[in-house]
Amino acid sequence: GWNEVDTSLVMERLTAMAPAISLDTSSQSIAAPQPVGTFQLIIVPILGFDETCSRIGMGAGWYDQFLASQPQALKIGLAFEQQKNNIIPVEDHDVKLDMIVTECVVYSGDP
Repeated sequence: GWNEVDTSLVMERLTAMAPAISLDTSSQSIAAPQPVGTFQLIIVPILGFDETCSRIGMGAGWYDQFLASQPQALKIGLAFEQQKNNIIPVEDHDVKLDMIVTECVVYSGDP
């Protein structure tokens, strides 16, 4: 089935390693409001990706809107290596990630 990486362990580790940082987690609902503020790092669970850091998610454009509003942020996707595809179709509104981390490789967008 289609499964995104569970980001809860990453959030727990970040909180334990750096308790002074502020973390904001979004709701699983596509109707959830966009977080307010300026973010330095955004971690996104994804369903599929390619080596150029294009991605497919289940957010119905929610993440694209949020990522587009945060051009200064480092945008990292979390996925399983088996979710890698040769090419992900990209539309004008799709926002590429800066890197994608899997259990095997870190992709930086350079094929």
